[in-house]
Amino acid sequence: MIYPKTNSSQQWVETGASYERRYQVCAILSRTGSQNFWLRTPYLHRSGANRIHVEIEFTMSSCEGRNDGLVLSCRETFDLYYIEANADYATETTPSWNSPPYTKIRRIAADGRFSMQNDVRNTVDEVFGPVSQNGFYLAFQDQGACMAILRVRVYYIKCPSVIAGLARFPETITGSEVTSLVSVTGTCLENTERIGSHDPTYQCQSDGMWILLRGSCGCKAGFELQENTCSGKFFLFLIF
Repeated sequence: MIYPKTNSSQQWVETGASYERRYQVCAILSRTGSQNFWLRTPYLHRSGANRIHVEIEFTMSSCEGRNDGLVLSCRETFDLYYIEANADYATETTPSWNSPPYTKIRRIAADGRFSMQNDVRNTVDEVFGPVSQNGFYLAFQDQGACMAILRVRVYYIKCPSVIAGLARFPETITGSEVTSLVSVTGTCLENTERIGSHDPTYQCQSDGMWILLRGSCGCKAGFELQENTCSGKFFLFLIF
């Protein structure tokens, strides 16, 4: 969704082939005194995620040397926002194009800027949360940059399914904070049983890595450990 929808070439414009879509804007020549151009994603389901990552690849034109007297305002940043919702309800006017109701994630600046002589691509990975409703929208606000958004990847992190201490731990979504540790109870593998009085537990941390394994399982009587599994013992009887 683009706001405002005008016939001006200075608003967000979708360009490129079907396999390489991009949105670009360049409102630095505006004489209206209002450089406030928004671009909003479709409704995105959070799928149980607690923290959302947004990877953005973009280009940004340098403001250096733009002194021809036609430039009203030139910036080298844009703002990234989100708003949560339990269902897809957005229209051209709802929610209103302001902050709030949108929550700003960050003002993003380019590490590399292009001129007529080169083309520099920037990639940033922003994180926001915790999120609790069924989904959300992302929004990009331009206030006078000459830029293009080339690619947006939205994802969340999970700790993978793993076997440790002869117990199986399921795939687990990371917690709501960067410091969160999600405690997961494992299930003893076939032909094993819990050792001691506590079930095996593992901690899933925000980077998708498992840490702090406590407790374990062991082979039941009549079985022995062979390559992380417990197999039945085989006896060889020699008769003379």
